[in-house]
Amino acid sequence: MAPASQGRGTSLSDELVICTLNRPREVAQCLDSVTKQSRLPDVVRVVDSSASGDTRLVVDRYAAGVLVGRLLYQAAAPGLTGQRNAGIRAGRSDVVHFVDDDTVLDARYIESILHEFETDPEGTVLGVGGSIANIHRHRVPIAKRAFMLDSPRPGCVLPSGRNPLAVDVQSVTEVDWLSGCAMSFRRVVFTRFAFNEDLEGYGLGEDVEFSYRVRQQGRLLVTPDARIEHLQSPTNRMAMPQYTYDEIVNRALRVRSRIGCLRMRWFWWSVVGQLLALAGASVFDRSVVQRARLRKGLAAAWAVLREPTASTDDGRAQAVP
Repeated sequence: MAPASQGRGTSLSDELVICTLNRPREVAQCLDSVTKQSRLPDVVRVVDSSASGDTRLVVDRYAAGVLVGRLLYQAAAPGLTGQRNAGIRAGRSDVVHFVDDDTVLDARYIESILHEFETDPEGTVLGVGGSIANIHRHRVPIAKRAFMLDSPRPGCVLPSGRNPLAVDVQSVTEVDWLSGCAMSFRRVVFTRFAFNEDLEGYGLGEDVEFSYRVRQQGRLLVTPDARIEHLQSPTNRMAMPQYTYDEIVNRALRVRSRIGCLRMRWFWWSVVGQLLALAGASVFDRSVVQRARLRKGLAAAWAVLREPTASTDDGRAQAVP
């Protein structure tokens, strides 16, 4: 591990993990913002599943500059949850930050995240999230509230399993979950919890499942001082119909665990509302995409119905091996 930043004394050690797949340009942009941090992470680890060596070349270039002695490259099999777990296993720092490869960090991002951990001597704050600066709050329609598809309360997890994002927060806010593009946890969290590698596809919703489990054991915060932009690269971006399928199937998986407020009856109520909305959009908007999403939504509902019902925790609250 690289030496701590000058003047940090006995403060927490930290590691930044960036998981990536075939996005060398985005990784370069993200690392460029990391080099400008007011408080550099002790370790920056790029966990790469790319088919070519382009990302490795980008990492090597930055490892010879400002991040010398701090930046590490780690190859891993494709799959976001597996990459996250691999990055955790390789490190030893007190705090682990995760940011997406297509994010740009404000200069005080790392400093602001660590401030929340270091001003919590009791250790009740288990996770801290950044504020996504380029996504803003929207008005929540009454129908979406009624079907438990959305809520005006930022960062909550509804009984249906849906999870409104915490955006436009004006002060440090306690939340139920953290967005995977900008989340940090104390190392102790990973002695009990691991990211679920059994999720459908690339693991949509893995951040909700993981952080909501952590929330049952301690506090999660989002701080407006840790600003970050999520630029959402089009490379490897999932098509909307497949997104609809994976969202329903993966949400059912975590709702079946019945942790916290999650209940299957509210999950099905929300799916009814979701399918009605897609059916209406298919008819009135005459949208090919919406029709494809409706078909995928129906297929997902059928896939969930065919799975055996589970009424207790499914055992995924296990430590990173």
